[in-house]
Amino acid sequence: MAKNKLVRSDNYNAHKTRAMKEKSALRRERAKVEEQDPTLRVKRLRENVPVTIDQKRYYDPSRSTDSRTQTTQTDSSLVKAESAAEEGSDEEGSDVKPTVAATAGAVAGESSGRTTEGGMRTLITTSPNPTRVSYHFLTILQTIFPLSDTIRRGTGKYTVQDIARYASRRGYSNLVLINEDRKSVNAINFIRLPDGPTAYFTITNLQLKQLATHTTHHPELLLNNFSTSLGHQIASVFRSLFPAVPHLRGRQTVTLHNSRDFVFFRRHRYMFTGAGDRVRLQEIGPRFTLKCREVVQGVGREGDVVWASDAGLESDRKRMFL
Repeated sequence: MAKNKLVRSDNYNAHKTRAMKEKSALRRERAKVEEQDPTLRVKRLRENVPVTIDQKRYYDPSRSTDSRTQTTQTDSSLVKAESAAEEGSDEEGSDVKPTVAATAGAVAGESSGRTTEGGMRTLITTSPNPTRVSYHFLTILQTIFPLSDTIRRGTGKYTVQDIARYASRRGYSNLVLINEDRKSVNAINFIRLPDGPTAYFTITNLQLKQLATHTTHHPELLLNNFSTSLGHQIASVFRSLFPAVPHLRGRQTVTLHNSRDFVFFRRHRYMFTGAGDRVRLQEIGPRFTLKCREVVQGVGREGDVVWASDAGLESDRKRMFL
């Protein structure tokens, strides 16, 4: 190795240029051969499949409920997996995904003005002494979660347990608590009333609504890649925030996509174009990324910790929990 830095740099650049020329020559030669025999290209693409982190994921038989071939799990399959466990313990008949007949009845009920939501209500509030950033995000969440109300929380006079008891006595089934730090929204808590569980998430990459106006129809909920027992519990918390029967006339969807334990939130409206045989998506917003940090079997931080994120657990990127 040359001792002079400039000489080492020139040698490296020359080596890199030579390698690029050799690679380009091999690519052109391979293209000529594959043009004469297309089966060679098909064979090469079939063998040269890149290995992703998702394919290297650890599947713990004691925690996972699906196989390696099952990569997507929607809301309907989650209901089938958990309906037996929830049927005897929780009175959540309105949380179960409806049949085709029930969906058709919902459209008819919507057109005639009848409601079929089952009274599922959500109360949304903030951490003590919030700024207008939290208030703005509060109003946006109210448009996302159907049958939701907001409370502008001032000082910390009332604890989370006090607010939960207040909401439970008034018929609310969910409590959403927005947390703020340094004048920016950094976390959110989803609390199932009256007895929990509580799921604590951090929020990153928050982008607010892209469309100023849209309808207030209840959206369709899409849950992807929640494949473990903990993932099913998290998906159940998300599912409880939305009515079981969406308003199909609104053509709105809310997607919660889990990828490597990061839950990506997207909200779209699908539109039929042409003769109705083509569909395109229009993002309504907002969009943000959730990272589960803690799940507590109780209200707030009171109760047994079901699962908590730890730096030691995240040392291996192939180990996933949702």
